Amino acid sequence: MEQDYDEQSLLDLNRAIELHPDDASAYYRRGYFSFMSQHYKLAVADFDRALQLGPNDGNAHLYRGLAYLRLKKYKQSLADFHRLIELHPTNRLAYTRRAFVYQRLRQDDLALSDLDRVIELACDVPNSYTQRGYFLLERQQHEKALADFHHAVEIAPDSAHAYYNRVYGYLHLGDRERARRDLMQCLHGGDVGVTEDWLLIFHWTLACTNMGKERPGREEADALERIARIAPQTGEAALCRGVAWKLRGHPEKGLGALKRALSDKNMLPQLRTQDVPFWREMLLASLGRSEQARKEIEHALKQGMPPILLTLLYWLEQDQPAFFERYARPWLEK
Repeated sequence: MEQDYDEQSLLDLNRAIELHPDDASAYYRRGYFSFMSQHYKLAVADFDRALQLGPNDGNAHLYRGLAYLRLKKYKQSLADFHRLIELHPTNRLAYTRRAFVYQRLRQDDLALSDLDRVIELACDVPNSYTQRGYFLLERQQHEKALADFHHAVEIAPDSAHAYYNRVYGYLHLGDRERARRDLMQCLHGGDVGVTEDWLLIFHWTLACTNMGKERPGREEADALERIARIAPQTGEAALCRGVAWKLRGHPEKGLGALKRALSDKNMLPQLRTQDVPFWREMLLASLGRSEQARKEIEHALKQGMPPILLTLLYWLEQDQPAFFERYARPWLEK
């Protein structure tokens, strides 16, 4: 359903409700408009009215559930997805979203059951396996996760995205070589659905994977700047520029670049949840802000950052020896 999210569209939707106050679809359309405009409370109000008039409207349950999810009202969201599945027991999107809510409620067994059901309903769709793979990866079940990523690649051998998902499985197992091989496949082999944004992400991840104990210098900083120019308005580009400043010996400018990215609502969704805390930690540690840095690295690990990337903490051994000995070395020796 495509709409122009402008004032005239809203006026038209209001007018339709004035003319047909008992038309459930009119409330649904305005609720959908509000949802897509990120006015979630208004959306819920209209979906409520739509469901009063038409209680079996699956789409209204879906989007009200999603609106509640955005509002972090997980129990209400769960109730809508329960009802949607009762109405449409083969709707895999409903199972996917319900699994996400279960995760937020720390009911992992139920979440995994729903992700299993998604695969039963769509065993020929690579994303069915990818979703379960990431769920398992976050719970340290690396071999099982990698098996799911293998399935996704087998189903879509020409999809760069399928290979990229498997990269994180390999990194969690400490297998840099296979991770690099899949990244090269992303860049030169698989080409399904690759946009400039994704091309930048592939190059950025490859750059991180290639980095090791020996701190890169100006040449690598220049390479990151070139990567950032692929899609300069994205969050990953801001991250590249921030790290480039660090490599040039200006961590305060790098931190400024990251802060700007985090304050931009258009960039923020593109930044992987583990990347920003880790690199912010590196920059904070370089500036001597040890306690802040410690919290950021712990957050990055909780968000699923592959531990092998902690190798980059060796860069701090000379710059910040106190931080390195107190915090970094224990992480590296685990």
